Formats: sequence, structure tokens, C-alpha cells
Amino acid sequence: MSKRKNKQNRKQAKNHIDRQEYASVGARTAGELRRGRSLRADHKRSLAEQFGYPVTISLRQHYDMAYRGGIGANLAFGIVNDTWRVPPTIYDGDEDVERRKNNPTEFEQAIDEHFERLEVWKRLKSLDLKQRPMRYGGLMFVTSGEVQGTDTTHALLRLPSIDYLVGMRTYHEAQLPVQVAVEDAMSINYGRPLTYQIKTDAAGSTNEWENKGPQVHASRIFAYGEGALDGSIYGIPCNESAFEALMDLAKVRGSGAEGSYQNASNKYVNILPENATVADADAVLQSQEDFDNDIGKSMVAVGDVKTLQTQMTGNPKLSWEMAFSEACASHSKPQAVVMGEITGERASTENLKSWNRIVMDRQTGAGNDMITGFINEVTEKFTFPKPTNKINIVWRDLNESTAEQRANLTKTKAETNEICIRSRMQPVYDTGTLQEDAGVKVQDVIILDDAGEGEE
Repeated sequence: MSKRKNKQNRKQAKNHIDRQEYASVGARTAGELRRGRSLRADHKRSLAEQFGYPVTISLRQHYDMAYRGGIGANLAFGIVNDTWRVPPTIYDGDEDVERRKNNPTEFEQAIDEHFERLEVWKRLKSLDLKQRPMRYGGLMFVTSGEVQGTDTTHALLRLPSIDYLVGMRTYHEAQLPVQVAVEDAMSINYGRPLTYQIKTDAAGSTNEWENKGPQVHASRIFAYGEGALDGSIYGIPCNESAFEALMDLAKVRGSGAEGSYQNASNKYVNILPENATVADADAVLQSQEDFDNDIGKSMVAVGDVKTLQTQMTGNPKLSWEMAFSEACASHSKPQAVVMGEITGERASTENLKSWNRIVMDRQTGAGNDMITGFINEVTEKFTFPKPTNKINIVWRDLNESTAEQRANLTKTKAETNEICIRSRMQPVYDTGTLQEDAGVKVQDVIILDDAGEGEE
């Protein structure tokens, strides 16, 4: 057969495998296509199936990964705690601390009053914690004083005052599944939820009452999913890319612990010789039973007695460290920050600064999206003062120098100026810069050479 014919046959065979793969993909659900991709070593082998990973990661598996493992929980929720540790300040326009304190706008006054009454910062942090392991989370508005006969299945019509909002509840995706969504493909809201089903029970709960929640109209839910860039509520679970690495951590740790446990318990094998009789076997079995029950102080042995030992192949520490590095890399989080290790002041400071920059990026990204989305929802559904200017959300600079660091920096610059003066050079830093670095109010300083006679 010619080389050309062989090449055509190989090409046809490849296309045949591709068609089979496409057929199997077509049989899957949309959710499996979105969240059930598996890397392939070739056209026949799935790496996930070959290495013992799930091809489709379920919500329950994401829930367990975030709540049942220390490292998975740190990666899922550590950044949330850092994001909301110090809530931001909301300005109606440019940042002006004195103006906001002495002459706040009506919008700023409403923000301060009702955010405190409704504990909005706690609820937004709770929403953030709920949505991280899942694709989205929901914040349900609890109202009072609506038209008699109205229930959660009715749309939330605009109420005359924000005082009608008396509280909020938070849920994750498994507790808030979509029941009905917009099916009109020509609608701009295609795929947007119309009705949710409330299921308040946590995974593993035995309280059946919690699984009997009501249906809730979508207008009563503020849904948010981190990474939802297409205008929908469906984001990306935070541990999606690190799932296999976190599974490897659990496998290595579990196998090491199980091996130690198995080796610590008494396990032995009694090898009977070929000419052993049934009576010999019965005597050995009875002796072993008495030994296991701690009745006898000795054991009858016929033949060799050997203990069973569990031996791990390779170096499990290397496998664990490789998986740990990948899991941290998927979250852009320094390993020392995850483990809480301090390996020197400079290394620790650099790791914290790097991590603080990631947290601040998330504050101005996901944090601002969540806050502005919540304000827009409240403004649309309740009579709430609107801002006169652009909403300006100001977060604290996490890398801002401490008082001790500012003092050390000022001292270093002052010593530099002193060296320059002794060298008959102009000072590098002016007095105003030194005062700003020290964190004190800038004041005019009289230069001694310019002072007149008798002046101090």
C-alpha cells in the first residue's frame, strides 16, 4: 500500500475518533460542558479518569473541598476575610474626608444610616463567602408592610421607603437553585432567573425541615457570581483550577496517615508448612484468636510468622509540595501566607506586600462590583436617595506604612541629608517631604541662616 494511502487511512481513523468524541460531548448537558472538561493525553484517554479525578466536578464536591480541607478553606475564604476586614468608605463624588464628616450629602447620610441598621457589610461578606466555592450566591431581601396577600413568589414592586427592608439572608448556589429562567433567545435577559427555590440546609444536614424552603421571585434576590463576565450570575468556583492539586494533597496526606496507622497496629502472617495437619491449623487459629483478644500471653506458631508493613513508594513530600505549589499558584497566593510561615523578616514582608496587592485588586474589582450592584438593587426596589455624583468607593491601603516604618524612613532620609550637608552638597529631601513621611502635619520651618538678630 502506498504511503499516500496510509496517510489517508490514518487521517480517516483520526476523524472517526473525533466524530465519536463529538457525539459523546453532544450527549452531555450544558452544565457538564461548562464545568466538566477533562484534559486528554490523546484521543482515547482522559487524564482525569486515568488519575482518579472527577470528570465533572459537582457542587457538593466543591463544597466539600472548601469546607473539609484546611488548605482548600484557606484558598477559598482567606481572601474574603482579608477583603472585608476593613470596610470601605463610600463617597458621593471625590474623596473628601472633612467634607463628608461635616457636610455629607443625602446619599451619604442614607448609606451610613441604613448600612449600619441592616448590617450590610456583614451581609456582603457573608454573600462573598457563600458564592466563592460555588458559581454564585444570593442575598434575599426580607421586607415588611407590603400589600396584604403578597408572598415571596410575587415580584418585589418599588416600595416607598428603604425602611420597608428589614433584613437580608444569604445563600449559596446549592441552597438557591434556579427554578425558572427567561427562555426567549431574543431577549437581552435570556437565561436570567425568574424564580429560585430556597433550600436552607447545609451539606450533610439531618434537619429535613431545612430542605422545605419556599419559591422566591428573582426580584427579591440580589445574585452575584465572581468571574461572571457575560452579564449572567454564573461565575467560576474559586477552586475549579486547583481542584486536582487539592485532591492530590488529600491523597498524599491520607495515604501517609493510613500507612502509619496500619503499621502501628498488629498484623502478622503465619505460614504453615506443606505437611501441616488440620489440627495444626486449628491450633494456630485458636492461638491467634486468643492472642488478638489478649487472653493468651503466647501464640502457637507452626512455620514462619511475619508482620505486614505498609511501605510508601517514592518521596510523598515531593508530591505534596508540588501539588501545594500548584494550588497556591492558581490563587496567586504566596505559599508562606497560606501556611502561616515566617522565614525571615524581608521574605515575610515581601510575601505580605504581594498578597496585599492581590487583595486590593480584588477589593476594587469584585468588591466594588458587589457594592455597586447592591446599591443599584436597593435604589431600584426602594425609595433610596440617589448620588449627586459618581459613586466613589475608597478602600484602605493595605500596604500603608506603620508609624514605626514611617519613623525609620524619615530617620534614613534625615541622615542622608546630614551626609550631604557635611559633603557641602544641597540636602536631597526638603523639610516638607520629611514631615509627610513621618505622618505629621506639614508646617513651615524657619531656616536659621534667614533668621534675623534676636529671632529664634
